[in-house]
Amino acid sequence: MHVALAEQLYEAGSHPFLNGIATLWIFSAAVSAMCEPDKNSSAGYQWLYRFTHVLAANLDRSGLFNDVSGKATNEMSNK
Repeated sequence: MHVALAEQLYEAGSHPFLNGIATLWIFSAAVSAMCEPDKNSSAGYQWLYRFTHVLAANLDRSGLFNDVSGKATNEMSNK
């Protein structure tokens, strides 16, 4: 059984592009699911909310989500 698990992990590591896309998709979904902080939210949550949203915006503006033609696939992009 351990050999089969090792083979699956090796196969998953042989597709770094797809793993990266899946990771970005999960990160994007997690950031989108965060509740907006209100005045009663802790300072730590407010910082985490702002940090993750700034990081997500920078990833979007970096061009990682552009199609082959170079046009942004997200209508909200300022490029």
